[in-house]
Amino acid sequence: YNIELQFANVNDFNHWHNTLLVSQQAYNACADYIAKNNVPLNLQKVHEAVYGWMRTDFPSLPAQGVIRIYKDVISALRSIRKNKHKNAKTLQ
Repeated sequence: YNIELQFANVNDFNHWHNTLLVSQQAYNACADYIAKNNVPLNLQKVHEAVYGWMRTDFPSLPAQGVIRIYKDVISALRSIRKNKHKNAKTLQ
């Protein structure tokens, strides 16, 4: 699905561009942390492991953004494990 985004001004573009970049960095950091520390892919365990430091390290992301990111990471890692992919990486 392709869409064309139109922004009223450069400031709007910069805001959304920066938000997407920070989201990407947060996703990558979260995926690396969960994979390297063998955090069980249980919503409560992941929340306890990553929510605090993600809110600290990525203060521009709203709380719901952080939650959405770690839920997406859980989903990606569960799919990788369920499909028994070896040496698979999460989307980055």
